Amino acid sequence: MTELEEALKKFQKNKINLNAAIPFKEGNQSKIYKIQTEFNTFIYKVPAGSNFIIKTINAFLIKREYKVLKQIQHIKGVPEVFFYNKGIFMKFYKGVNIRDFMNTHTKIKVEFHSQLLETIQHLHNEGIAHCDLKRKENILILDDQSFVILDFGISYRYRNRIFKPLFKLLKQTDLNAYIKIKYDKNYNHLSDDDKKIYKLTRIEKILKKHLS
Repeated sequence: MTELEEALKKFQKNKINLNAAIPFKEGNQSKIYKIQTEFNTFIYKVPAGSNFIIKTINAFLIKREYKVLKQIQHIKGVPEVFFYNKGIFMKFYKGVNIRDFMNTHTKIKVEFHSQLLETIQHLHNEGIAHCDLKRKENILILDDQSFVILDFGISYRYRNRIFKPLFKLLKQTDLNAYIKIKYDKNYNHLSDDDKKIYKLTRIEKILKKHLS
């Protein structure tokens, strides 16, 4: 039994008391609480909403996110999760997002980017596109410079051949986000291998044209 499973088992027995939990973050879709236990610190993500309809929709979206995460638990860099009482229960990872890390560190371990690319490709092989990796807050760097990918709330699950072109587009968006992270927008310095990876989608070309 993992540390997370043991903590969750205790919570299931004693019920999670959100009054004793620390509000950590809140958005339109979810409320996130930080829960301190004798074992460790955990995160509990539950549906937000000012009325029954909105809360029901958000509960569906959180359950959908959990199903995505459950499918890819074996992939390095994906947080271990469990579903409990309409919410996602996961370990709290202490680290900094990749944006803040790069602003305060001049070097990152050599294998970091290759490992990140490998994780993204494994996600794609499982039929999952993250779809929001350009938001650098979604990649957390830990003390040992390993990483955890967060927030699969708008991720895409490929399950029908009809949507293969869409999945191909979203996979490319993930790969372009990886290149953006690796080179910090310095696209003139791409290696030969990375030039093969980086291909702006039609939508990205339009956005680039209008924002430049």
